Amino acid sequence: MGAGDDSNRFYIKTWCYWHSRFSDLLLEERKKRLMCSEILSDRHASDGHRYP
Repeated sequence: MGAGDDSNRFYIKTWCYWHSRFSDLLLEERKKRLMCSEILSDRHASDGHRYP
């Protein structure tokens, strides 16, 4: 039982670590995308072209 507990704890620790890293990355992506869409909408407003 002890060995199983250890691997389980390791798995949970690893999952928590990567999950937090991943959500940080997602947050960064979201921030970047938000900035990009703001920049694009500004550009759209200034020259009248459509950007995807």
